[in-house]
Amino acid sequence: MKFLSRLESNYIRYSDLMSSSGTDPMLRPLITEKFNALRFIAFFMVNEFTSRLSGQYQLCVKSYISNKRNLKAAAAQLNISEEQLRSALSEVDNKMRVFVGERTIDNINRAKTIRGIQSALSHFHNNWQGFSAQSS
Repeated sequence: MKFLSRLESNYIRYSDLMSSSGTDPMLRPLITEKFNALRFIAFFMVNEFTSRLSGQYQLCVKSYISNKRNLKAAAAQLNISEEQLRSALSEVDNKMRVFVGERTIDNINRAKTIRGIQSALSHFHNNWQGFSAQSS
């Protein structure tokens, strides 16, 4: 789940910057906005997005995360091979990447303004609105 890990590592980086005393106070609002955007996407992907996957994929993701991303332990818990689990997680990872947008994370990281962050989120927001409408 490289995409999800990348997403999480980015919002953790912004969390560290927000709490750092060396961070320029003028940049704090931008850093906070980037953190919030990335954290929201990660939360959505782990909770809402995975709830729409088939039961098998849901179990794979939940087991992988609950076993602290230990592939061997998650595969043993599910009684499947590590290769089967890796394959399932790779499919989920690709679905997440397409849903969020291939360059969304990079565009959020590069954004110089809050408006730039909002613009970077446009692909994700369009998909999210369609996703939410299906839930209703």
